[in-house]
Amino acid sequence: MSQRTALILLVAVGIGIGVPTFFAEKPCPKAVLAGVLAAGGSTVRLHNLID
Repeated sequence: MSQRTALILLVAVGIGIGVPTFFAEKPCPKAVLAGVLAAGGSTVRLHNLID
């Protein structure tokens, strides 16, 4: 895995969205869904930004 790929995936993991969502609303599936959606949306953006 290249450094670029690692950086994009690290930033796009969605931890910044998933963890606060979990603490705000306890259902774990809702927090996981929020984190996955945030990661999916930001991966493409970060890929284009770093190019």
